[in-house]
Amino acid sequence: MTRTQRLGLAAIALALVVTAPLAAQDSPLAQVPASSPIVIQLHGVERTKDRLVTMVKNALPDFAKMAEDKLEEGFKSALEGRELKGLAKDGPVFVVFPEMPMPGEDPPKVAIVAKVTSYTDFRDGILKEGERKALKKDPAGYEVTGVEGPGSTTDTYFIDKSGYAIVTPSKDVAVQFTKKLNGLDGKLNKEIARKFLEADVAGYVDMAAINKQFGEQIKQGREQILQLIEAGQGFGGDKNSTEMVKRLLGPLFQAIDDSRAAVISFEFRPAGLALHAQVQVGSDTATNKLLKDAKPSALANLAKLPAGQMAYTGVDLSPAMVKSFGTLLLGVPGDPESKAIKELMDQIAAAKPKDQVGAMDLPPQGLQVWTYEDPAKAVEAQVKLLPTLKSGTMFQSGMLKEKPEVKLHDKKHRDFDLNYVSMTWDLEKMIENNPGAQNLPEASKKALVDGMKKMMGEGARFWFGTDGKTFVQVTARDWDAAQKILDRYLDGKSTVGAQASFADARKELPAEATFLSLIDGPKYVRTIVDFVEPLLGASGLPIPPGVLTAAIKGKTVYMGVAGSLQNERASFDLWIPGAFAQEIYKMYVERFVKPNLQ
Repeated sequence: MTRTQRLGLAAIALALVVTAPLAAQDSPLAQVPASSPIVIQLHGVERTKDRLVTMVKNALPDFAKMAEDKLEEGFKSALEGRELKGLAKDGPVFVVFPEMPMPGEDPPKVAIVAKVTSYTDFRDGILKEGERKALKKDPAGYEVTGVEGPGSTTDTYFIDKSGYAIVTPSKDVAVQFTKKLNGLDGKLNKEIARKFLEADVAGYVDMAAINKQFGEQIKQGREQILQLIEAGQGFGGDKNSTEMVKRLLGPLFQAIDDSRAAVISFEFRPAGLALHAQVQVGSDTATNKLLKDAKPSALANLAKLPAGQMAYTGVDLSPAMVKSFGTLLLGVPGDPESKAIKELMDQIAAAKPKDQVGAMDLPPQGLQVWTYEDPAKAVEAQVKLLPTLKSGTMFQSGMLKEKPEVKLHDKKHRDFDLNYVSMTWDLEKMIENNPGAQNLPEASKKALVDGMKKMMGEGARFWFGTDGKTFVQVTARDWDAAQKILDRYLDGKSTVGAQASFADARKELPAEATFLSLIDGPKYVRTIVDFVEPLLGASGLPIPPGVLTAAIKGKTVYMGVAGSLQNERASFDLWIPGAFAQEIYKMYVERFVKPNLQ
């Protein structure tokens, strides 16, 4: 053998070594036609079932055995004596709609694409003996047999393809899968494809196909929503609130029109349930003009806030975001297109905001910390805004009963020059102007007002200003309470980031986000129940006394929400820890059901 021949053989061997792993790493989405408008993914039947059972066991041990038994019972009932064999435990199972499903379509154009360790075992496991005997091979590349169903037998087609078993009741779909196809892996960006495949259960929608087929209905839906908003005149009957909602709907429907793909997924983690939704938009669309320069951040300042509040929120800001959505972010009243409001937003944008983090409790108390390159400009803009607020105006969380009381340079504290603002809510007017409450009995209206006073207080007092480096706004019942909140933050003592429950929730959410909120779930539920209980009593419903009274206070457990904006995509994440379900169970349910479980 010559040296050249030996080199040639070595090159071939090297190519085999290099290319073999690449072939093994082909995305499962290569088996799904790129034109499919709807695809559902299950990350392994046994794997997903085991993870769901584990999540329930950890969250609600009292119901774990019952849930597991019901799940097994449901599987057996659905299979009707058939068996699931030959499936890859961690392999995906896709339910693929190669075309938009149509009502009454028979047979439906749908296929199951399952990763298998043995095609033969899989096929023979789900077929009954008579169906297996009737199985016929077709030169087109599929097998076909009649499969018994409720009241009828349906021709069902089986295809063995590259380690996947494909099953469909449609001959047209079967023929499509026997041919070489362009896969969905070449259509989705890597991030959205990863989230779709890693989830326990996920759904994909081709938004371009949805917009093409249902674009007119979506447009009509938008018009109907706007008409409803106009008829209701916004929350509390405030015109400015209506305009703010309408301003938000515009970009939302534009995003639907500009979207190309959407994925929603669920992960059954040992510690709880994670929901993720992501939208991919066109690179040259109006929506992507807002997204292309967006870069999520870690929002690390959130962890520096004082512990003990109910909700913690952080927003990654930019001048462009303030100009586009500043009225929504800041709760600023007025027509966002007016010259005065535009000038105000321009001034805040000129201060070059970077991020805002806040901690709040109910009735209103807490702290907001804004990072600006020039915080003095932001203070000046806030000072300009306050004189424009009038009686009947919706500002932040409530309707003003009268113009706010303002004292400039009210307090000097640790290099901070703080201005004071006091506002009184007109809760009765808010109820009176709300269309949904106008027909309530007087007793219910009074109970509603009393409940809102518990949540919102009768007004709000806050101090805002800067030390030349940071903009702060601290809300409290009086200056002594406000000073304690501010000092805890400035001293870096008892931070929320030091709480194990906060750290546990934070690690379950994306490391970087544009918006992030963590809420003490048991405390929030207790607040809502305390608000609702007198309303139900006033309604005359036969609710036993004490049934809505929490048996225990409930430990602090944080639920989390995150939103991320970046070039060509936007995403939303929701984290619901199992410990939250466990605390709510102990607070409101256990004493009623525990005796029946023993």
